[in-house]
Amino acid sequence: MTCERDDGGSKNLIKFCPLTVHVLKRSKMPKPGFKTITVKEHIFSKYYEVYKKAKKERRLKDNTSFSGFVTGMMQETMAKYEVFARQAPFLEKIAIEQERVIIKDNKRDRIAEVMVRNGELQCLLDDKTDCIHIGFVYSLPEIYMVLKKKGGRAIAKTKKMQT
Repeated sequence: MTCERDDGGSKNLIKFCPLTVHVLKRSKMPKPGFKTITVKEHIFSKYYEVYKKAKKERRLKDNTSFSGFVTGMMQETMAKYEVFARQAPFLEKIAIEQERVIIKDNKRDRIAEVMVRNGELQCLLDDKTDCIHIGFVYSLPEIYMVLKKKGGRAIAKTKKMQT
Protein backbone atom coordinates (compact mmCIF):
# COMPACT_ATOMS: atom_id res chain seq x y z
CA MET A 1 0.00 0.00 0.00
CA THR A 2 1.28 3.43 -0.84
CA CYS A 3 0.53 6.68 0.90
CA GLU A 4 -0.57 9.67 -1.08
CA ARG A 5 -0.88 13.33 -0.45
CA ASP A 6 -3.33 15.20 -2.60
CA ASP A 7 -2.59 18.93 -2.72
CA GLY A 8 -4.78 19.44 -5.78
CA GLY A 9 -8.05 21.26 -5.62
CA SER A 10 -9.31 23.83 -3.21
CA LYS A 11 -9.60 21.66 -0.12
CA ASN A 12 -5.97 20.45 0.18
CA LEU A 13 -6.86 16.95 1.30
CA ILE A 14 -4.24 14.86 3.05
CA LYS A 15 -4.58 11.10 2.95
CA PHE A 16 -2.74 9.12 5.59
CA CYS A 17 -1.63 5.55 5.37
CA PRO A 18 -3.44 3.29 7.74
CA LEU A 19 -1.20 2.20 10.61
CA THR A 20 -1.30 -1.11 12.30
CA VAL A 21 -1.10 -0.70 16.06
CA HIS A 22 -0.29 -3.66 18.21
CA VAL A 23 -1.53 -3.37 21.76
CA LEU A 24 0.02 -5.72 24.23
CA LYS A 25 -2.43 -6.95 26.76
CA ARG A 26 -1.04 -6.04 30.16
CA SER A 27 -2.37 -6.78 33.55
CA LYS A 28 -3.99 -3.83 35.22
CA MET A 29 -1.45 -1.80 37.22
CA PRO A 30 -1.57 -1.57 40.12
CA LYS A 31 -3.43 -4.59 41.43
CA PRO A 32 -6.72 -3.92 43.20
CA GLY A 33 -6.11 -2.64 46.73
CA PHE A 34 -2.75 -1.11 45.82
CA LYS A 35 -1.68 2.36 44.69
CA THR A 36 1.37 3.46 42.73
CA ILE A 37 3.65 6.31 43.77
CA THR A 38 6.54 7.94 41.96
CA VAL A 39 9.79 8.82 43.72
CA LYS A 40 13.03 10.31 42.51
CA GLU A 41 15.59 7.79 41.37
CA HIS A 42 18.16 8.64 44.06
CA ILE A 43 15.55 8.08 46.80
CA PHE A 44 14.56 4.76 45.25
CA SER A 45 18.23 3.76 45.09
CA LYS A 46 18.78 4.55 48.79
CA TYR A 47 15.79 2.46 49.84
CA TYR A 48 16.83 -0.38 47.54
CA GLU A 49 20.37 -0.41 48.97
CA VAL A 50 18.98 -0.58 52.52
CA TYR A 51 16.65 -3.39 51.41
CA LYS A 52 19.47 -5.40 49.83
CA LYS A 53 21.64 -4.94 52.92
CA ALA A 54 18.82 -6.00 55.28
CA LYS A 55 18.07 -9.01 53.10
CA LYS A 56 21.76 -10.00 52.97
CA GLU A 57 22.05 -9.67 56.76
CA ARG A 58 18.87 -11.76 57.07
CA ARG A 59 17.01 -9.09 59.00
CA LEU A 60 14.00 -9.67 56.74
CA LYS A 61 11.74 -12.64 56.24
CA ASP A 62 12.84 -14.64 53.21
CA ASN A 63 9.68 -13.81 51.27
CA THR A 64 9.74 -10.04 51.93
CA SER A 65 9.60 -8.17 48.65
CA PHE A 66 11.04 -4.73 48.09
CA SER A 67 7.49 -3.39 47.93
CA GLY A 68 6.67 -5.02 51.28
CA PHE A 69 9.87 -3.64 52.78
CA VAL A 70 9.07 -0.07 51.66
CA THR A 71 5.47 -0.44 52.84
CA GLY A 72 6.73 -1.48 56.28
CA MET A 73 9.07 1.50 56.42
CA MET A 74 6.23 3.81 55.43
CA GLN A 75 4.00 2.37 58.18
CA GLU A 76 6.77 2.81 60.74
CA THR A 77 7.38 6.39 59.62
CA MET A 78 3.66 7.16 59.84
CA ALA A 79 3.49 5.78 63.38
CA LYS A 80 6.41 8.01 64.40
CA TYR A 81 4.80 10.99 62.67
CA GLU A 82 1.51 10.44 64.48
CA VAL A 83 3.27 10.33 67.87
CA PHE A 84 5.21 13.44 66.96
CA ALA A 85 2.01 15.21 65.81
CA ARG A 86 0.33 14.47 69.17
CA GLN A 87 3.28 15.92 71.10
CA ALA A 88 4.02 18.82 68.74
CA PRO A 89 1.41 21.16 70.24
CA PHE A 90 3.03 20.64 73.65
CA LEU A 91 6.68 20.62 72.67
CA GLU A 92 8.51 22.89 70.21
CA LYS A 93 12.13 22.89 69.14
CA ILE A 94 13.57 26.35 69.70
CA ALA A 95 17.20 25.71 68.79
CA ILE A 96 19.94 23.14 68.44
CA GLU A 97 23.32 24.40 69.56
CA GLN A 98 26.48 22.28 69.51
CA GLU A 99 25.70 19.89 72.38
CA ARG A 100 22.24 20.99 73.47
CA VAL A 101 18.67 21.25 72.26
CA ILE A 102 16.38 23.93 73.64
CA ILE A 103 12.71 22.97 73.79
CA LYS A 104 9.62 24.97 74.72
CA ASP A 105 7.32 22.82 76.86
CA ASN A 106 3.93 24.48 76.31
CA LYS A 107 2.13 22.12 78.69
CA ARG A 108 4.30 23.18 81.64
CA ASP A 109 5.04 26.64 80.22
CA ARG A 110 8.77 26.04 80.70
CA ILE A 111 11.93 25.86 78.64
CA ALA A 112 13.72 22.51 78.70
CA GLU A 113 17.36 21.97 77.79
CA VAL A 114 18.54 18.59 76.63
CA MET A 115 22.31 18.14 76.58
CA VAL A 116 24.73 15.46 75.55
CA ARG A 117 26.47 14.49 78.80
CA ASN A 118 28.79 11.53 79.27
CA GLY A 119 27.79 10.26 75.85
CA GLU A 120 24.01 10.30 76.41
CA LEU A 121 21.12 12.76 76.27
CA GLN A 122 20.07 14.28 79.58
CA CYS A 123 17.16 16.63 80.28
CA LEU A 124 18.18 19.47 82.59
CA LEU A 125 14.56 20.38 83.38
CA ASP A 126 13.60 16.92 84.64
CA ASP A 127 17.15 15.81 85.48
CA LYS A 128 16.47 12.52 83.65
CA THR A 129 17.69 10.57 80.64
CA ASP A 130 14.28 9.15 79.70
CA CYS A 131 11.61 11.87 79.93
CA ILE A 132 9.22 13.19 77.26
CA HIS A 133 11.78 15.86 76.30
CA ILE A 134 14.40 13.21 75.55
CA GLY A 135 11.88 11.30 73.41
CA PHE A 136 11.05 14.49 71.54
CA VAL A 137 14.72 15.19 70.88
CA TYR A 138 15.20 11.66 69.49
CA SER A 139 12.37 12.39 67.04
CA LEU A 140 14.31 15.32 65.55
CA PRO A 141 16.36 14.22 62.51
CA GLU A 142 18.93 16.98 63.08
CA ILE A 143 19.96 15.53 66.44
CA TYR A 144 21.61 12.52 64.83
CA MET A 145 24.35 14.69 63.34
CA VAL A 146 25.12 16.01 66.84
CA LEU A 147 25.08 12.49 68.29
CA LYS A 148 27.31 11.19 65.52
CA LYS A 149 29.90 13.88 66.28
CA LYS A 150 29.77 13.09 70.01
CA GLY A 151 29.65 9.28 69.69
CA GLY A 152 29.21 7.43 72.93
CA ARG A 153 26.25 5.75 74.52
CA ALA A 154 23.63 8.02 72.96
CA ILE A 155 24.26 6.46 69.56
CA ALA A 156 24.39 2.93 70.95
CA LYS A 157 21.12 3.59 72.79
CA THR A 158 19.58 4.97 69.59
CA LYS A 159 20.65 1.91 67.58
CA LYS A 160 19.13 -0.35 70.23
CA MET A 161 15.85 1.56 70.05
CA GLN A 162 15.73 1.18 66.25
CA THR A 163 16.15 -2.61 66.25
